[in-house]
Amino acid sequence: MKTSNQLLLILLSIFLWNCEQTDFNLQTPPDEISTGNADYDLIITGVLDQFCREVHDEYFLNIGEFVRYIALDNEYIPSTSGGQNRFRNHWGFAYNLVKDIQFVETAAQEDPSLVFHRAIARVIWVNTFANMVDLHGDVPYSQALDPVNYPHPAVDKGEDIYEDLFKILDNALADFESAIQMEQDETLNPIVSETDLIYHGNIDSWIRMANSLKLRLLVQTRLVNPEVSKTQIDLLLQEDKFITSEHDFEYRFGPSSGAFPSNHPFYDDSYLDSRPDYIANHFIYALKNSKTDEEGESISDPRLRYYLYRQASENDFDALDYCWDPLEDPNLIEGFNYCFLGDFYLGKDHGYLNRVDSDYFDINTLPGAYPVGGALDNDEGIIRDQASTMDGLGINPILLSSFVNFYKAEAALTLGTSGDAETYLQLAVEASIEKTMAFAELSNDLTPSNNDVEAYVDAVLELYQSAATDEEKLAVIIDEFYLAAWGSPLEIYNAYRRTGYPSFPPRIDSGVGGGDIGDFPRSMPWPKAVVEDNNSFKENKPETETVFWDTNPENFIH
Repeated sequence: MKTSNQLLLILLSIFLWNCEQTDFNLQTPPDEISTGNADYDLIITGVLDQFCREVHDEYFLNIGEFVRYIALDNEYIPSTSGGQNRFRNHWGFAYNLVKDIQFVETAAQEDPSLVFHRAIARVIWVNTFANMVDLHGDVPYSQALDPVNYPHPAVDKGEDIYEDLFKILDNALADFESAIQMEQDETLNPIVSETDLIYHGNIDSWIRMANSLKLRLLVQTRLVNPEVSKTQIDLLLQEDKFITSEHDFEYRFGPSSGAFPSNHPFYDDSYLDSRPDYIANHFIYALKNSKTDEEGESISDPRLRYYLYRQASENDFDALDYCWDPLEDPNLIEGFNYCFLGDFYLGKDHGYLNRVDSDYFDINTLPGAYPVGGALDNDEGIIRDQASTMDGLGINPILLSSFVNFYKAEAALTLGTSGDAETYLQLAVEASIEKTMAFAELSNDLTPSNNDVEAYVDAVLELYQSAATDEEKLAVIIDEFYLAAWGSPLEIYNAYRRTGYPSFPPRIDSGVGGGDIGDFPRSMPWPKAVVEDNNSFKENKPETETVFWDTNPENFIH
């Protein structure tokens, strides 16, 4: 029964579940909805919205600060209550989400025609708990959805959870194949196009997504299971059914998202808030100055004007009390002043803890059109609340075709899987640039030309070809992944712990504004409120504790 009243009921239930942010009472949906009268298309809509919007919204700022997209201006894990509960919302969203998924799983056992719905739910289950393990390490899993018998669910080991996730993902792929057959036999309960927020009911796209997710997890675990990863990745490469540009797994904000119109949250933070966050200087530098052509001239990344927006157009930065003379400062790492990078790009350095005057929020560089739906940089230099923007109609880029080619490149280089790492690297960079430039249109005279794009790609390939070791080649791959993954910082947080790259400079010295930001978090502590509410947690774990797939040394990264 697909009625507006039922839609309101589903949305209300989603709202109520989202309010239970640290509660493990995750048994069934409200009594008003049963497996006999639920609208499973709308439940899938809710599952996709919760995962793609609410869960991933938590990553942009929180993890973006760790991997130098956003400037970190406090400790990694502040000792305040807010800092100790940094991922409380994410935790609640994730566990509330899997209630919905379990509901679909139960229904499909009773009604085999719901196999397509179950397959989608299983893919989101895998992605959700893989992210939980990647962030927190050991988390409640096997007991978490049985509150009657386990009111205080214990944690499962991350490697055990991952082992189960691979099985569930294989089951999801089998479900998709069954759905194709049932569709041909006209026995499938199909998904209405409008309710599948991502792929509009296209089974082939979901198969590509599931294979790409499996590739991601196999690359993630290559340090602990290299032979398994190599064998399984080669099988996937042989099948060659991955995400391509038309199958990118992304959430689009705004009216096109159907039942959940909204702005990208970082658009609101950057363009509507009175204190927008600062972009990290290393990210600006990497886009603006990290490549050179054959003559040694600097090459700007073709994505620069799409990624970043300058509010300023006059050189009025001399008064900034947190700038210093780059010619006299002995702490320079990459050869630029650690607030002003030239050409009106104003960021802030990773770990700079000194206070910044509120007047400077009107001239600092902001995230641009991609992916948050902000303003394109057409050299106008207009303050954010007067700039011409995309009104926050951005995307959460969760798993893109460029990411898939970066995974392939890393696997080919480190595991010896089939294919050429350099070719995959080139495909990845080109896919990212093409996607970014298609997102919005710059002024004609500022749009990067084909020659501009080719020059940038050639510079990347020259760096790769001139690298003397596989380790240096891996650095090139992950450095470029860092630039392509803008908007999806979890990818780089994982890559940094797995590989030691991107090649971040050391922290600034305390004498020029740096401070004690603590040890780099190799995993996130469990939210303090969760530990206090669940008796199975005796105490929290330190952020220096590694997740199971991170076998690197103690002082591997900073």
